[in-house]
Amino acid sequence: MRTPEEWISLYLEGRIPAGEESAFNAWLQSDPDHLELLAQQLDLHGSLKSQLQKAPAGTTGRIRMVRKSRLTRPRVAWSELGAWVWAAAALLAILASVPFLRHRDPPSRPAPEPVTRRELPRPEPEEAPAPPTPEPPPQPDPLPKSDPLPKIEEAPKVPPPAPKPDPVVPAPAPPKLERTVVSVADLRDLRGDILVDKMPTKAAQGLAVGQAVEAIGRESSAAIVFPDGTRVDLQGDTEVRDLGVEKGKRLFLARGGLEARVAKQDRAMIFETPQAEAKVLGTTLRLRVAESTLLEVDEGKVRLTRIADQKSVDVSAGSSATSSELKAKPLAKPSVLLSFDFEDTASPLVQVGKLVPGPKRTGNRGCLAGEEIPADRLIRVLFAEDRNGLFAVRDGAALSFDYWVAEKVQAVDVYVWDNTRKASIGGPSLLSLTKEKWTRVTIPLSDFATKNGQRLQDGDVLTQLTIQTGGANGGGPLFVDNVDVTVVRKK
Repeated sequence: MRTPEEWISLYLEGRIPAGEESAFNAWLQSDPDHLELLAQQLDLHGSLKSQLQKAPAGTTGRIRMVRKSRLTRPRVAWSELGAWVWAAAALLAILASVPFLRHRDPPSRPAPEPVTRRELPRPEPEEAPAPPTPEPPPQPDPLPKSDPLPKIEEAPKVPPPAPKPDPVVPAPAPPKLERTVVSVADLRDLRGDILVDKMPTKAAQGLAVGQAVEAIGRESSAAIVFPDGTRVDLQGDTEVRDLGVEKGKRLFLARGGLEARVAKQDRAMIFETPQAEAKVLGTTLRLRVAESTLLEVDEGKVRLTRIADQKSVDVSAGSSATSSELKAKPLAKPSVLLSFDFEDTASPLVQVGKLVPGPKRTGNRGCLAGEEIPADRLIRVLFAEDRNGLFAVRDGAALSFDYWVAEKVQAVDVYVWDNTRKASIGGPSLLSLTKEKWTRVTIPLSDFATKNGQRLQDGDVLTQLTIQTGGANGGGPLFVDNVDVTVVRKK
């Protein structure tokens, strides 16, 4: 920033650099003392100029004359500056004259030569130079002429696809009605591979009209039990179908064999085979289908009719007949290996059990009541002969007995002690029991087996036979009668 002396010196000499006029004006207006100082310097400058003009020629001085060219140099806002300068000069002149008049002596002094003040011309406002005309930008080099673009042929317009109709929403399917199966019989005592309508099953279930049951394999078996107690035991490799009850019980034996205990019927029960028809009103019988149909009757009477010519024969208890001959023949007496009827006294071979009248039934005076075994929480009947054995196993032998159990009994189990193999071997558990009614059951000895698959063999000596309650609730009572082990006739 310049000092006041520099600004005044530059002004008086007319050397304020271009571009600093605004700064000089700002400095001059920033403080009244600056104006007063400028006025004093102007007076002094005027007096000195007058004296220099009177000086002889060739006199030199240190104060130079202000060139007119400098004084007339255009400055920005000069009118405003000049007004301020002259106002300040007049004010200073008045103030300076007041003390001079008040204190001057009576004798007058010669008046000094008045100082002629040169009136500075007002600078013309400097016109801002017109901005230089910008040079036009250089023209870019002309692009080389390119080959004309090939004419693009427009592809033929494909008509828009026809609007698709709204999809037809199919009506909701009616709710599927689950068929209610009315059971007319129960499938019980399943062993091995059993199919119901070609579907495997392992559990007891109800059977409806028209259903079929198959026992696959020699070791498989099952029982069909009707509400009136009629029971049909299916042997291995056996198929029955077309179960019906509309005009009396009916079923079709397609292959294999069965044993039936038919309760007394109002309408005859009919067993059909590919070759014959057996009609019964109440009896115990066996049927086997091969090239012809074999019928064996243990109780009652059965009429066997050949389908081909509708000829028939009546077969009484203890007799048999085939569909090919239609001639009744007496059955050969079975070989009895063991038998207890408990009509008079208990056998000395009974180790556990008590002879009692038991539940009433026609033709029997006594039976064997099982005894409670608290440690095992069950009811048991036991036959034993440890020295000579009860009997020796023969091929085709079967155990048969009558039982009566209370409603709470869940199962009946049978075991034998094989003294030859020194092993306890059990038969299949009887799970589908007829409760509080005398019922006969037959179990082939070939069905007895251990958990690891060990079975009775021909000639094995058995020393013990146990019949007892089973299941979670092993309570009783349990009554047993007519225990027999016989060799079943080969069909």
